[in-house]
Amino acid sequence: MNDKILMVGPFEKPITGVSVCNDLILKKFKENKYNVTYINTSLDRFDENVGKISIKKLFYYLRLYFLFYKIFNNKVIYITPGHTFLGIIKYSSFILMGRLLKKKTILHIHSDILINSYNESNRVKKNIMKFVISKASRGIVLSESLIRNLTPFLPRKKIEVLFNFVENDFLLSKGEIISKKYDKIRIVYLSNLMTQKGIFYLLDAFKLMSKNGISYEAKLAGNIDKTIEEKVKLELKSVDVEYKGIVRGKEKRDLLKWGNIFVFPSFLSEGLPLSILENMACGNIIFTTKHPSLEDIKDETDLIYIDKKSSDDIYTKITKYFKDKEYLKNSALVNYQFIQSVGSEDVFFKKLLFFLKN
Repeated sequence: MNDKILMVGPFEKPITGVSVCNDLILKKFKENKYNVTYINTSLDRFDENVGKISIKKLFYYLRLYFLFYKIFNNKVIYITPGHTFLGIIKYSSFILMGRLLKKKTILHIHSDILINSYNESNRVKKNIMKFVISKASRGIVLSESLIRNLTPFLPRKKIEVLFNFVENDFLLSKGEIISKKYDKIRIVYLSNLMTQKGIFYLLDAFKLMSKNGISYEAKLAGNIDKTIEEKVKLELKSVDVEYKGIVRGKEKRDLLKWGNIFVFPSFLSEGLPLSILENMACGNIIFTTKHPSLEDIKDETDLIYIDKKSSDDIYTKITKYFKDKEYLKNSALVNYQFIQSVGSEDVFFKKLLFFLKN
């Protein structure tokens, strides 16, 4: 494919699941000598108030509208839009100009939020969202259950499923998985420290472990939103955990390899979280709240579901399952083999290219 490609969406920084994905795609395009340019729509700081406007956001997003001229020189427009009404408006100039100029415009949806945003909107907002999104050439979602996020706007035949990926750097060898030790609970939390990601319930679960004499180690990594930073850091001081900040590359790989349990207590409408897949690739036992995309892969993986907004259930499930060392080893191997077969970055990029070409 020799067509010029314009990518529009969030790139590092701050680090999110979508920015990690876009960074990898951009890297792959460049490695394979594709003619690609990009527009970074990320704010320069992490903000957990998704879908809410502020003066700073307003001026920043208005600036983006004046960049739509970049569409003229490209044949394919690949967009990872926001998933709220404001998130769609933010990208509307690129989608509408893409249609007007007869460009191939691809929307890649990375969550399960869009359909809820649409259903909860008033009639005017619904009509605007439908008008904008329906102008895309086709859409991509992360799993079968997430197709519903685009069916109000696009015909089913124009919606593709593209499973998320794990970067090659974070895929351990089978020998490393088999030699994983379960002598002590070593918990990894690798996601942004947000209220809706369940961070405070996880910290309360740590308190329960300490209170009941359960020996554990825990390392947390990710952005902290400024509005809750003081509260989070105060809570971190009250539990026996190590906060690593933002981790990348070898430091991130070492963290994943160090752990043996990953806890994902999010009560957001998630897509297919990269952090879950990365921990599968490193043999960590997955304790997660239930999300539609995870139900799509439940027959091929071994996930331990925890109740949303329940520190008690996090504590109970971890202490229960960690007693069965044979189960832990088998669970780690099942999840690792699943990632090897469907979740590599090379498989992901090959399928993405197929969708962009056809």
